[in-house]
Amino acid sequence: MKLTGNTILITGGTSSIGKGLAQHFLGLGNTVIICGRRNDRLEELKAQYPDLVTIQCDLTAAESRENLVRQAIHECPDLNILINNAGIQLTGDLTKPIDLSALEREIATNLIAPIHLSSLVVEQLRGRPEPGIVNISSMR
Repeated sequence: MKLTGNTILITGGTSSIGKGLAQHFLGLGNTVIICGRRNDRLEELKAQYPDLVTIQCDLTAAESRENLVRQAIHECPDLNILINNAGIQLTGDLTKPIDLSALEREIATNLIAPIHLSSLVVEQLRGRPEPGIVNISSMR
């Protein structure tokens, strides 16, 4: 993967690994788009890195994912890389009834969102030079 001259969409870009990737890729001269749930974090990063493109998005909602991709392509038509980075890991005690809504949020964020986003950008990436989809997964 070429590390410069890209237009990169990073999910979960307001903290941790995603924030670090955004900072690194910006420093290499790429156009970087990040999404996150919390507008205050997006605004803080935009103030710190004016070239950063920020989009608020709740990855647990299909409509929000569709809006994210539509807006990212509209604002940055050279989009050629998607980094599915957003993730949550909830703790639970399986010897007791689980919080089903928390489990559904975790599955939507960690599994459904990356698959859906990848399917939404594939046509865009197909026509771009050196396209790529990167999936990041981690556990505590």
